[in-house]
Amino acid sequence: KHVTGVQTCALPISLAANLLCMLWLARLEAAGPQHIDLMLDGGAPATLYLPASADADRGAEDVGGPPAVVLAHGFASDRAGTSLLARALTQAGYAVLTFDFRGHGANRNAFARGWGSKGSLHADMRSAVDFLRSSRDIDGSRISVMGHSMGAGVALAYAGSDPALHAAVMIPG
Repeated sequence: KHVTGVQTCALPISLAANLLCMLWLARLEAAGPQHIDLMLDGGAPATLYLPASADADRGAEDVGGPPAVVLAHGFASDRAGTSLLARALTQAGYAVLTFDFRGHGANRNAFARGWGSKGSLHADMRSAVDFLRSSRDIDGSRISVMGHSMGAGVALAYAGSDPALHAAVMIPG
């Protein structure tokens, strides 16, 4: 009986905790850095976070805008799962592009096996980097890739094929 009572009590506590988290994320969404939802080539939904001081800090030597980070999520996650890290990087002065890998989040493209190969998730990462390189609001010479878990594997594989990247950061799962 006691165990059943604990389990019954845990459900309302869990629901309340989820509600508080959703309210907190909604507050961040409304008050956080400027961000734009967009669709990358190939159909990957993405969010671009822009630092507040991007225009104010732009000098003659920084005509192309702030440096940028492509932030890749792990398996069974999506771009919303990287939102807190994206916001922290944006507050530090970086533009950050998060996106949903195929088969994750709002990306309706099928998840493909061999995620490190150039024919599958590698294409999603390339599309994100290409988007930043073509943006007039980003310094295309200072683009880095960062990934967590599966995203770290894709970032590492992609970095090996793109020598123009400024840096690659892997966050282990």
